[in-house]
This record gives sequence, C-alpha cells and structure tokens, in this order.
Amino acid sequence: MIVSDRALYFIEEAFETIVTPPTKPTKQNPRPPPPPAPYTVTKFILKKRLDLRLLSGVSVTALADTVAVLHFYPSPIPYRSVVATPVKGTPNCQGCGVKLTPAAKKANCPGCGLLLCAKTCLTKCRPFPTLGYPKATACCANCEFGEPHEATEDVIVSTNGKSAAKKANCPGCGLLLCVKTCLTKCRPFPTLGYPKPTACCANCEFGEPHEATEDVIVSTNGKSEMVAMVRKVYRQVMGAKIPINVNSQISYQLALEAKPRSLTAQLNPSIDETMFYVGGPQAIIVHSPAGIPQAKIQAIEQAREERRKVAQERYKREQEEARLKDIEKEKEREEARRKMVEDRKRAKLEAEERAEQDRLERERQVREKREQAARVVADRTTR
Repeated sequence: MIVSDRALYFIEEAFETIVTPPTKPTKQNPRPPPPPAPYTVTKFILKKRLDLRLLSGVSVTALADTVAVLHFYPSPIPYRSVVATPVKGTPNCQGCGVKLTPAAKKANCPGCGLLLCAKTCLTKCRPFPTLGYPKATACCANCEFGEPHEATEDVIVSTNGKSAAKKANCPGCGLLLCVKTCLTKCRPFPTLGYPKPTACCANCEFGEPHEATEDVIVSTNGKSEMVAMVRKVYRQVMGAKIPINVNSQISYQLALEAKPRSLTAQLNPSIDETMFYVGGPQAIIVHSPAGIPQAKIQAIEQAREERRKVAQERYKREQEEARLKDIEKEKEREEARRKMVEDRKRAKLEAEERAEQDRLERERQVREKREQAARVVADRTTR
C-alpha cells in the first residue's frame, strides 16, 4: 500500500517467468544458438485506488493479529459542484413541504443543495470531503449514504471517421472514445470486472473516478505503523484527526451492498500467524496468535520503567553537574571581574602618584629658579 496526499494505492506484486522458445534450424543457420535461460520479471499491478479525503475511520482488533480495516464514506460519482436553492422564492421546504416562515430554521443540504427545514429534514450528519466539507455537517436522508442527485446525461462524440473509426467505451468512465487517439492507456479495473489490463483513457489511467468506494481490509505485519502513517497523512492533508476504533468485532461495508459485513477476531494460541476463515455469507473470522505473554509484557514494562528511572536520574545528575559548572563559571567570572577592578584601582593610584611626583618636581624646579633669580638680584645690589 502506498499513501499519498490524495489517495491510497493498493498494489499487488506479481512474478512472471519469461521462457524464450528455441530457434528452429534453417538452411542458412542449421545450428542456431540455444535459447537464453528462463528469467523472472517482477510486475506491480494497481489493484485499487481510494480517495484519502473520503476516509472516515480506522478499525483495528485488540489482539496480536495483522488486520486493520479502513472505512470510507460513499463518494459522489463523479465529483461535482452543488447549486444551492435560494431562500427567496422558496416558500416551502423541498423535503417535507412544510411552510418556511422567516423565523423557521432552514438551510441548504450540502449534498444536493435543496432548501430544507432543520427540524425535520436535516437530521442526518456526515462529511462531504470532495464538496468542501471535511468535517461532519447536517444533511438530508438522501445524501447520508451517497449522493443520488448526480446528473446522468448523454455524451456527444465528434470524430472525423465516425463510421469507420474503431471506437469503444472506456471501462473506467464509460465514455465512447476512439481507440486510436483516446484509448491509449492500459490498466486493470478489478472492482469493475476487468481483472486484466485493458485499454482506457488518460483520465482513468491513475485512478477510477467512477469506481465504487468501499471499506478495505488490510493485512500487514506492521499494522500499527501503517495506521499511524495513514492518520498522520490524513491530519496533514485534511487538518482533522481520523477516529480509530479498537474492537474484536468490526463491521465494514462493501460497495453496492445494503447489509454490512462483520469481521470477528478470535484468540488461537496454537498458531503463529494470522489466519482468515469464512464464518458465513457476510462474516469473516480472524484467528489471532497469542502474541507476547502477559508476564513478558509486564517484564518489558518493568524494564521500561527502570530505564525511565535511570534516564531520569541521569538527567537530574547532568542537570546538577551543569548547575555546578555554571556556579564555577560564575565564580571565575566574579574573580576575573574583581581582579580587573583591583588592577584598574592600582593603575589609577599609580597614575595619581606619578602625577603628584610630577607636580612636586615642577614646584621644586620653579622654587629653584626663583631662588637663583633672588641670588642674582642680591649680587647686583651688593655691587
């Protein structure tokens, strides 16, 4: 199974052995070389494509099997836009015929567009993903399980050789197309009665817009991973969570069947793999292996709890070591800051001392000059 942002693709892996027949001898080549050895070719065949937007839920069993059921809403065939009936000019409900007063609660059904009263007619609820309603919204009873108001109309085909040209209906969409130009693709349509590859148009090569949408039973060893992947992609694409149901009794619906079918999971300790059995016309019984014993599960949980405690203790120890390292670094920063302040104070004192010494030296020089000048004046006076 491949999950994309638009659809779920179910692909079957098939192996085909190619045998080359021997070459017959001729007059020109009486001894032809032997044929090559047989070889195997792997083919991947698309068996079903389902719109991811129509996924309604996922069901898994509570036992250790490999079964998961994907539930889908009925799809509109084909996808279309809905024309809502205007309120003005519609005095009565288009469903039950009751008079619609200005105070009456009324709305257009998102599936068919009819103007209906909310009390009597809009009593059902379902999403319409392809019509712009990914979450469940109120609708009429006719649109709860599909959309029967889809228009069916004739198709006009224009071709130069309408009489002599080879034409056929595309098995996917049913359109009458010319074989030479339009029916150029090839693929199987298993749900439409074409298990082998058959010619189809380009629009139906990678999906079947008219293919019936139905629930799918998936059997895989990694069902938990598969379910998680589907839910993750659906959340990313639709912006909403897909509900999951865990139960040993699962109901699923196939296309064109009014009565739902059931899948029942039963514990069978004597087997090692999941086994499927027919439990009736509408029932499937799944025999599930015992899986992991309860004692082993408890041992695993105890070991997980011990690992959690060890990890928590290691985390606390690492946090404490980091806190002590931060305290040590803070002390180192404080010591470096204190040394820087002391160095600045020491440098300032030394600068002040040098300035004081320079001042005293200048005063001494000025005093000496004055004394020398006084002596000169005294000497001149005595003469």
